[in-house]
Amino acid sequence: MKRYWNSRFVEKDFGNCTGACPVCTIKCWEKTGNKPAIFPCGINNCPHETKEFQRRLVKTVDYFRRNDLV
Repeated sequence: MKRYWNSRFVEKDFGNCTGACPVCTIKCWEKTGNKPAIFPCGINNCPHETKEFQRRLVKTVDYFRRNDLV
């Protein structure tokens, strides 16, 4: 599987960890308003993602798979 890494997150300071999402356990950070800094988890009922966001995510994942990018 090809992996893509976004270098803008490597040196980014999100402050201190304030906890974790109760649904997906992704860490939440003080400088992002106690929300995860990196999305998406894509898990249903995530309190940090809207239904519209997850719908668009499915289309994006389908595009990457269809074009053999992952």
